[in-house]
Amino acid sequence: MTTELEQAMGDFFDDGQEENAAPLIGKLPASFYDQRDVLKKIRQYAHAMCCSADVVLYATMARLAGMIDHNVKVDTGVKKPASLNLFVGIIDGSGSSKSTSNEASEDLLEAPDPDHRDFLDGIPIGSGEGVAEAMMGEVETEDFNQLDKKNQPKTVKVRKQVRHNLYFYVDEGETLIRIAGRDGASLWPSIRSAWQAGTLGQTNATAERRRFIKRGTYAMGLVAGFQPPNALVVLRDNITGTAQRFVWCLATDPDIPMEPVPAPDIDFGHPQNLQAVTMTMPDEVKRKIRTELVLRNAGRLAVDPLDVHANLAKAKLAALLALLDGARTGVTVQDWELAEEMWAVSCQLRTVIIQRASREEAAAAQAKREERVQDAVQAHTAVARADARLEVRARWCVKKIREGVRREQLLKKASSTWRNEVPAGFELAVARGWLVEDDDGHVEVTPSAP
Repeated sequence: MTTELEQAMGDFFDDGQEENAAPLIGKLPASFYDQRDVLKKIRQYAHAMCCSADVVLYATMARLAGMIDHNVKVDTGVKKPASLNLFVGIIDGSGSSKSTSNEASEDLLEAPDPDHRDFLDGIPIGSGEGVAEAMMGEVETEDFNQLDKKNQPKTVKVRKQVRHNLYFYVDEGETLIRIAGRDGASLWPSIRSAWQAGTLGQTNATAERRRFIKRGTYAMGLVAGFQPPNALVVLRDNITGTAQRFVWCLATDPDIPMEPVPAPDIDFGHPQNLQAVTMTMPDEVKRKIRTELVLRNAGRLAVDPLDVHANLAKAKLAALLALLDGARTGVTVQDWELAEEMWAVSCQLRTVIIQRASREEAAAAQAKREERVQDAVQAHTAVARADARLEVRARWCVKKIREGVRREQLLKKASSTWRNEVPAGFELAVARGWLVEDDDGHVEVTPSAP
């Protein structure tokens, strides 16, 4: 497997890839889409729009994750049923069509609420507090602690959760990194919590700023575009767990045909209209998930830190694939196998980015070392030249003293171009024992002088 990021990103050629060319790392192969009719249609629709099939697929899945009923979950066989919240990182170069690809996903899936009152679609992300705030609003309620003149409870406005569905789209992941890098920023902790539909917000603020989103009461999807250096910032954060929450895909798609293709009609079966349901998974898949978890917790199985949530991520992908395939609420073995392939491609892409960065950093460190050596050589050469020049002045002083020139006359005898070097030359001649000076200032040449 190649480890060059340029090959992973790929080049766009008019005639497409060579027939026997190795598949791009980070791109789902054609064989993936060929396994299911709905996947073929998604790819065809993307290519009809001159968009990356992978980005359209992942954006559609993330958008679906954000628009389904928050009570739609998947039973993995361990712990409580899991939310389908999905976060996608798109690795792209400048000038890619990730924004257009995201827009294509909007055309494929209509929001269940025509007025989008309960579904914020494709909104930007601002801060950790902003994620919770997006679901907050004011509602009128009866306050039995306040009675009117008729002894009836007064109607007051209170802040509480009013929305349950969010889809965030961030064109440049650098925005996330910049916001998350502020002192005291809560964006990454909020994203990590939201991936599992955890509790969001804070209750220690004033009433008008208090936000509280209870665990399991919302559905969320997130798509963010990253340049490789920015993706690296997230990928190397494997201690806090941010990196493990993202599935990665490549924006480059050399399979887009030069000739126009028709956009197919796609019927997903309206999975966005499903009400509360717990999706099922095959027993063999649940056994696999449980076995791996037990072995890890027993210290008998070591996994890459970036893979600690791999099975949960695959369960989310498998469930969303099932929903796109006719709104099925039962995950099949094929759904799981497709999800495993998606996860494997994601892992290959993130490995490429990390390996490339490591090589570049090693090369930069080597270049820095070589620069320091070169600086040292130049400094040594300069010192050696200065020493040689000073010795020439010392020998000149010896010669002049031998000729009967007094010390105070040496400066007058010297050339104006190097007259300022005479005092140092004289001191060197004394230090070498070539000249001696008595207490009266009389200077003599010693027998050891050159």
